[in-house]
Amino acid sequence: MVFGRKSKKGRSSSGGGKAAGAVAATRGCTFGVEMKDHMAWARSKGYKDNVPPIIKQTVQFLSRESCIKLPGLFRKAGDFAEAKVIRKAYETNGMVNLDSIRDEHTMAKTLKDYLRELPTPLIPYELYPVCIDMQRTVNDPDAKRDAVRELMQSLDPLARTTLKYLLSFFRKVSQHSDDNLMTPSNIALVIGPNILRTTDLGTEVRNTGFVAQFVTELITLKFCPSSTKYSAASASAPSPSYSSDHATAGVDYLDDESDDDDDFDLDALVSNTARMSGSQVAMPCRHSENGAVW
Repeated sequence: MVFGRKSKKGRSSSGGGKAAGAVAATRGCTFGVEMKDHMAWARSKGYKDNVPPIIKQTVQFLSRESCIKLPGLFRKAGDFAEAKVIRKAYETNGMVNLDSIRDEHTMAKTLKDYLRELPTPLIPYELYPVCIDMQRTVNDPDAKRDAVRELMQSLDPLARTTLKYLLSFFRKVSQHSDDNLMTPSNIALVIGPNILRTTDLGTEVRNTGFVAQFVTELITLKFCPSSTKYSAASASAPSPSYSSDHATAGVDYLDDESDDDDDFDLDALVSNTARMSGSQVAMPCRHSENGAVW
């Protein structure tokens, strides 16, 4: 079955899935929809992966060597007209034709927009103060280890799998920082507010540094097993559509069957936190060349 056109009735095999599909079909199937509802809709169309299709597809696209080394990836705004076209395609069909994309930065913007518009962030609102307090006050290695383990295990399974997948990808982006200028801390500055945020704007602004530090540390951790291989060649293959037969084609940044604590390098987090304690994260300057924000 081709994963594509939106069902008018939002059908699913279960009562809960039917309701979720109906919500997705009414609002649009991707942006501003709870991730579990979006996944229910996608699965009703034959999608079989364990992360949302928009995340899987944008990561596959941005993993191409021609994209991942682009200076300012995730910082430049991209083409707004093309962004509207891409957004409409995702809202209507749940996917886009990757070969039609003209501006790579636009796909990065699409990923950020999706994360920012999730009604429930990957790290939910109720855990925002926990993360900030952890970053601000917890220095004891054992206490930090226990706090992070509890935090990760408290996430919804879909959110935890998706977060691990994204962090592994962002780590790969940072490994090309000599070309793209996107170190873990630079990535955290632009991605952090999209995955760890609060409903109070003033609080969010005041805690920008703590959020950036926290997400920087998460990016530098090893979330995927060492057996997981990154292949730029497989990422460069075109993916014009998804079907149940090749929904998992492309780069896999984690073993979706494994969700053990061993995947989470707690010692690295403790070490990074101790080193970064009290440090300030530099904020970007801004310029308007090609719509870029630095």
